[in-house]
Amino acid sequence: MLLYAKTYIQVGHNQEELIKELKSRNGFDMLMSINDQQVLPYLKKDLYLFQNDMKAFIAKARKEGNIIKIGRVLLHIPLVRYLKDKKQYNLNQIY
Repeated sequence: MLLYAKTYIQVGHNQEELIKELKSRNGFDMLMSINDQQVLPYLKKDLYLFQNDMKAFIAKARKEGNIIKIGRVLLHIPLVRYLKDKKQYNLNQIY
């Protein structure tokens, strides 16, 4: 549900819409009541922000969404795509 909330913000919704959507799916109260031991370690900070500072949670989700969008745009540039593939697949080695 936390990842759903992040994605919901990343596609352009605001705080009021997020809360309304989560309440309609019975997720808001659940997210507010769970503790950090019940989530994966990489989501603990997001859970803390969601429960204690919704504006910071939204800002972080939007920033991550913008980074993803920029990365997708950059991959359409041939040189960037070549360098990424070269790094990932080690294109220098020819067998």
